[in-house]
Amino acid sequence: MLISFVGHSGSGKTTLIEKLTALFSEKGILVGTIKHTDHDFEADREASDSYRHFNAGAIASMIISQEKLAFFKRGEKDSLPYLAQKYFSDCEIILAEGFKKEDVIKIEVYRKELGKEPFFKSLKNVIAVATDKKLDGIKNIDINDIKAIYDFIVSLKG
Repeated sequence: MLISFVGHSGSGKTTLIEKLTALFSEKGILVGTIKHTDHDFEADREASDSYRHFNAGAIASMIISQEKLAFFKRGEKDSLPYLAQKYFSDCEIILAEGFKKEDVIKIEVYRKELGKEPFFKSLKNVIAVATDKKLDGIKNIDINDIKAIYDFIVSLKG
């Protein structure tokens, strides 16, 4: 199952995904996460061997230890469902952050304090809003009730 969490910057998407990831993991469910950003980033520290490999021009680079691996690839502009299937096939659930335009199930994260309009009316496939404000026209889930959000997601699996 693949679900993307969308919302304005500062709405709490990362915090919510972090808490849900911990809860899914605690329940023994294999969970993966994918984050979309519109900004350039460096996930590897400058001058490390893997940084040097990738910045020397490699189109793909991986670093592996006993504990984890990191994979960097240039030009990977495939759809979110394709990337999830290709790289996260061993996960039972994938929680994505962002990807507003992708044709996947979405839960919006909305906080009234931001003073902005919610996205759900203008986006496809938004099935609920995790929010601290009652919003008409969509299922509302208390943004502070992680268990309720978890239960809603689990109910989608049928």
